[in-house]
Amino acid sequence: MNKCLYCGKETKNKKYCSKECKIKAMTKEKPHCLNCGKELDRCEKKFCNNKCYQEYKRKEFEKTLVYNHCIICGKPTLNEKYCSQECMGKDPARKITAVKNLEKVNETPWTEKEIEFLINNYGIMPISDLCEYLKRN
Repeated sequence: MNKCLYCGKETKNKKYCSKECKIKAMTKEKPHCLNCGKELDRCEKKFCNNKCYQEYKRKEFEKTLVYNHCIICGKPTLNEKYCSQECMGKDPARKITAVKNLEKVNETPWTEKEIEFLINNYGIMPISDLCEYLKRN
């Protein structure tokens, strides 16, 4: 036995149990894509294509994420404190920690001029460029 596609009753026919169910099914409003709203065929599909499905899935996932706010600029971020490397470089506490860590690593003491350069450029310039400029590994 088959089930009627409209009402769900058992039927000997392949799709509908009666002419009334067939007419009701044909006049029923067509479904729309859950992502873009485009009208779909009468079949059970919920999305017009795989791209719409992936977009919808990504949007639903993003709704579940908990956003923090950058302590420098206030933009939403998934990171605990900063939205970007640039903002991380603007945090004075972060610069001081970086300088202290570098002091522990190198044998030759840092000059005031080098420390000032690091404080002003840390997080703005790539680390490799900082090392090259200061001639330190």
